Amino acid sequence: MNHKISRLGFSLALASTWGFTIVAVGLLGHFTGYGVSFIESIDSLYPGSGTGPKGILIALIFGILHGAFSGWLIATIHNAISDWFVFLV
Repeated sequence: MNHKISRLGFSLALASTWGFTIVAVGLLGHFTGYGVSFIESIDSLYPGSGTGPKGILIALIFGILHGAFSGWLIATIHNAISDWFVFLV
């Protein structure tokens, strides 16, 4: 059985999901004030981000990079562990 995850596909999926989440909550925070505590926590993780348009763009760039690297790392670890478990069965 081959239970491998595509590293590129998983990286793109996680990067786009995390980037969309940051932009959606950032815009909600900018226009309605909803999710400001989430934006403040993102601001502590990604320097220069905030609820303004420039801050949302900076957070989007950091979020896409963070999501892509995390997705690649998770897929790599999954593929390595699934190879290891094949030998145990």
